[in-house]
Amino acid sequence: MMRLLLLVAFVTGFLAPSSGTAKDPVQAKALFDQEFNHETYFPFGWGSDLFGRAAVNEYILTVKVSAREEYLPSYAMAIAYICDKVISETETKCDYVARILRVTNTAEGEYGNAAELASKIQTAKGDEGRKRAFETSEVEWLEARLWSCEGAIKVFDDLANVADWRPQSHYTRLEQESRKVILSPAHMWIKMRGQYKTSTLVAWRNDNGAPAAINQLVGVLDKCWQPATVPPPWEG
Repeated sequence: MMRLLLLVAFVTGFLAPSSGTAKDPVQAKALFDQEFNHETYFPFGWGSDLFGRAAVNEYILTVKVSAREEYLPSYAMAIAYICDKVISETETKCDYVARILRVTNTAEGEYGNAAELASKIQTAKGDEGRKRAFETSEVEWLEARLWSCEGAIKVFDDLANVADWRPQSHYTRLEQESRKVILSPAHMWIKMRGQYKTSTLVAWRNDNGAPAAINQLVGVLDKCWQPATVPPPWEG
């Protein structure tokens, strides 16, 4: 019975119509390795400031989220610890900085806007065409500094120290009434680096535990986002 339900979920998600859907939605998955690749949102590794001192940009958290199943991007976010503000010859200001590329949730809906972006990308010709596809779509390229965003550091710390990262039991180990089938679930991929341990999780976007903590963090940052101070990924 469970296999039948999962098959129904797959077929329903694959055949479900939507306005603006790309001809072949699966091709949009490649966007996670291109503009929605959060690993490219900050210069990585050792560099130097104006006084020639070593400074490091270190990725702490990366998150990518789909609008439906695993093929259509909703947003990609990275939080890095960076030292980029020279205060004096002996002091540099460091901060946790978040950058996000996201499809906006307008009246057309997030999924509709994501599908429209994918459709434009698939028909774009060359780099200029791809650039125009992003510039004419409902997307935002933003950043925020966590120390100056009220509540952000607490939620950020809770994600590491309080949120439940444990996988759920296999459905065969659950009571029948506790089993649930989600049609065309949106995915969330999370990676968080600590001092000696890195945690990763792939889960339903609206699940409890770490996904809920990510949703809370993004909600807190919503009041603090500003246009990013670096060019958008499609200009890279």
